[in-house]
Amino acid sequence: MEEAEAWPILIVLVVWYSTSMSEIVLDPETAARNKHRLHINPRTMLLVLALLVLVGIGWGVQYVLLHRTTKPKNTVADTSQNSSYAQSLNDWRQKLAAAKTPQEKSAAHQGLANVESAQGNNTAALADAQAAVSSDGTSYAAYAVLAMVKMQAGDNAGAIAAYKKAAELARATGTPEGIRGASDYEIMAASVGR
Repeated sequence: MEEAEAWPILIVLVVWYSTSMSEIVLDPETAARNKHRLHINPRTMLLVLALLVLVGIGWGVQYVLLHRTTKPKNTVADTSQNSSYAQSLNDWRQKLAAAKTPQEKSAAHQGLANVESAQGNNTAALADAQAAVSSDGTSYAAYAVLAMVKMQAGDNAGAIAAYKKAAELARATGTPEGIRGASDYEIMAASVGR
C-alpha cells in the first residue's frame, strides 16, 4: 500500500483506538466526578466526525482519480485495423471485378458484406449481402451473410427468414457439410432476437 493511501487509515485507527479504550462522557459534571474517564466535548466530537467525513471524501476522490476505467485510445492499433479493413475491401473489390461466374460474384459480395459489417457500415453491408443473393440465389452462404447483416441492422424478421432459407438450401445439397450448416442456421433462426 502506498503512503498516500495509508494516511486516512491511520487517522481512522487512531480515533477508533482513542475512543474505544476509554468511555466517552459528554456530561461535564459526570466527568468531574470520574476524572479517570475521558471527557470529549460535543463540539470536539462533531469536529472529529467532520474530519472523518472529509477524509473519507478525499479518499474516495483519490481512489476514483487513481482507478479511472477510461483508457486512452490506441490510435496506432486503430490505424492498423482501419488499413486492414481498407486492404480487405480492396481485395474483395478486385475479386468482384475479376469474377466471371455468378458463384464468384456472390462470394465476392459476401466478403465485402462481411468486412463492411465488421466496420459497422450496415447500409453497404446490406447492399452487398443482397447483391450476393441476387448473384447466386442457390448459395446458402449468401443467405447466411444476408441474415447476419439483417440481424445486426435490427431486422429480426428478415434475419429469421434469411436463416430459414439458408437452412433449406443447405439441407438440399445433401452433403454432410450442408446438413450441418442447415442445423446451425435453424438454431440461429430460433435464437434471433433473444
